[in-house]
This record gives sequence, structure tokens and C-alpha cells, in this order.
Amino acid sequence: MYRASRLLAFLLALAVISFAADPPPIALAFVELRHGFDLSKAEVNQQLELELSKPIEDSHRIVVPRGAIIHARVSAVDKSSKHPRVSLVLDDIELNGKKIPITGIIAAIAPRAGADLASDAHYGMMASNEPISRDPNRSVSTEADAAVSTATKLNKEGDHGISLAADSSGAIGIDAKLDWQLATPPPATVIEAKGKHLTLLSRTQMLIRMAPPRVE
Repeated sequence: MYRASRLLAFLLALAVISFAADPPPIALAFVELRHGFDLSKAEVNQQLELELSKPIEDSHRIVVPRGAIIHARVSAVDKSSKHPRVSLVLDDIELNGKKIPITGIIAAIAPRAGADLASDAHYGMMASNEPISRDPNRSVSTEADAAVSTATKLNKEGDHGISLAADSSGAIGIDAKLDWQLATPPPATVIEAKGKHLTLLSRTQMLIRMAPPRVE
């Protein structure tokens, strides 16, 4: 609940970043990790490249095309944690040879499109930031199997191979949890593995929520 309220506060802050009468909407970016990322080997200032899976639009006009690269970096590594725990900061979008600064967070992550979660060793367990069992007569394994099945279906039937939706939040189908550091700028996304090791494979999907990029 506390994490959700902080995320809401950040999204509200994005909505009022402009003094105009009609502040710009929050921009969504659906991206894929270009290269695998091993959290246990992460180093501060390590660079990550995220490729747009679909264009960023403003009033039905494409402002950033599919295939553009968003640069992120590791801002912190918690080596004292029992599980790999790293913080990521978004830096910019590369467009037409120029780097456009951006401010935002990674709101959700999910396995690569088309992944069969039930048979994939990396994503065999459905993970959630705040798992809830609504039926006391239903076993945890049954809940997990249902979640894996749903996530697999989303991966196979997603929009153009995109399994995340505009309202997705947290780690979906990945054995990790997400948190956000919003107290001081720049905002950071914290990814913590639930086990001793976690590698986000190439083409891992991510949903970014950010202030609309200022594209001239």
C-alpha cells in the first residue's frame, strides 16, 4: 500500500510538471531490454539499452518511432542485501543522433514475448509485489499455476508481441519485486530478486511511465 501511494504521488507529480492550463499527459513507453542483465554482477554506472517496441505517440502523432533507444543506468547496487538488489535510472532517448533527457520510472517488467512461463526455468514461478490469496480453500500452488497460465496467455496473445498493458505494474512472471525511490530526483526503479540470482534475459519487456519527452 505504501509503495502504491508513492507511485501514485510520482504520477501526480508528472501530471503537474507544466504550468500550462492543460498539463501534458503521462507518456508510456513499451520497451525491450537489448542485452541480458545479471543483477548479481551489476555495477554502478553500468549502462542498459532499452528498445522501443512501439512508437510513443502524442495526440495520435508519432513523436518517437519504434526502434528508438532509451538509455538507462545502474545508479545503486545493494551488496548487503540477501538477494540481488539494484536501482535503475532513466537517462535519455536517442533520436536522430540526439539524446533527449527523460524523467520517469520502469513501472512493470515481464518475460520476453511468446515465452512459455510454465516450462521456462527463469520464469517458472509467477511473482507479484503483493501476492494475495483470495480463497482460503485454494492452495498456493494452484494460485501460482493460474497466474503462470494467465501470464503465458498474455505473452502469446499480446498486442504485436507486447504482453504488458498500460496499467501493468510490478514484476509479472519474473521472480522479482519492484519498488521506486521517489523522494529525491532523479526517480529510480529498484529491482530486487526473490532468489540468490536473477538475470533479465534479452528482450525482457518493460513498461516505462515518464514525462512526455521534449522532441523538437
